Parts: sequence; structure tokens; C-alpha cells
Amino acid sequence: MNQACGNRHQRGMVLVVGLIFLLLMTIIGATAIQTTTLDERMAGNMKDRNVSFQAAEAALRRAEEVIINTDPDVLESMITGDEDHEEPDPHPGTPDPDLNDNDGWAGEYSYEEDVVGVDDVVAIANVVAPPIYLIQCVPGASGAEPGGLCDSGRYRVTVRAQGEIANTVVILETVIGRP
Repeated sequence: MNQACGNRHQRGMVLVVGLIFLLLMTIIGATAIQTTTLDERMAGNMKDRNVSFQAAEAALRRAEEVIINTDPDVLESMITGDEDHEEPDPHPGTPDPDLNDNDGWAGEYSYEEDVVGVDDVVAIANVVAPPIYLIQCVPGASGAEPGGLCDSGRYRVTVRAQGEIANTVVILETVIGRP
């Protein structure tokens, strides 16, 4: 009789141990799904950042092409906005861009905008909006005689690009010398 009573007790323990193992497997499975989802989101964000970085690089190359291939007078009017060269600006150039401004910058140019003397551009796919760039003159060395708007021949270019999502923004800045 004792043996029959022990068998019944053991069958109940197998059920409890089985349920505990089932609970542990469920927790491990849920954690694996959560980790996989997080990894997928991180990979998507990295891809979007790479797309926006490539768009910014393309706009940077475009601005470099504009600086090198555009007539100096046309380039000066692009920077100052004064196409007639009638009134000299006491503070030439455009103001520094507000990097947090999503509505655009004063004096900006779109990557897709036509510029005289510069080849047409290839459209950038998978971006919310075309990248924008801003060209500013880098002042010459102190004591240099002012010979025009940008006597130093150096220009600062600031580029802002977005990826597939508007929240993914890359801002690049470089200095380009005109040959």
C-alpha cells in the first residue's frame, strides 16, 4: 500500500516540474523575441542614418562642385543674395545656421537646385526631402587687404540631410578652398 501511495505523489510532482519548465521556456522565448525586435529596430535606424549620411555627402560634393565650377561673381551673389552687386553688405555672407531648425536656413540651396555652370544632379532616393547646403565665406587672415567678398578663397559649407524618417538628421561641415 505504501508503494501505491508514493506513485500518486510522484505523478503530481512531475506535473508541477513540467509546468515550471514550461514557464521558464515561455520566459526565455519572450525574451528572445524582445531581443530580436530590438536588434531589428537598431539595424533599421543604422540603415536610415547611413542613407542620410550618404545624402549629406552627396550634397557636400555638390556644394564643392558649385564652389569650384561657378564664376566668382555668381558665387558671390549666391552667398550674399545680392545679384546686382549694388549695395555692399556691411556684414557679408549668410548667418550661421541654426542646426536645430527643421524649417530651413537663410541662404540655403537645395541639392536638386540648378546652378549655372554646374552639371545636373542625380536624384537621391529614399529620403524625406532633398538635402540642403549653405555656403559661407571664411574670412581672410588678419591684416589682409579686402579684395572682394571672399578674399581668402575659402568657403565653409554646412549640409543638412534627412533619411527615410524625418527624425534622422545628419549635419556635416567642411571648408573648401577655391583653386
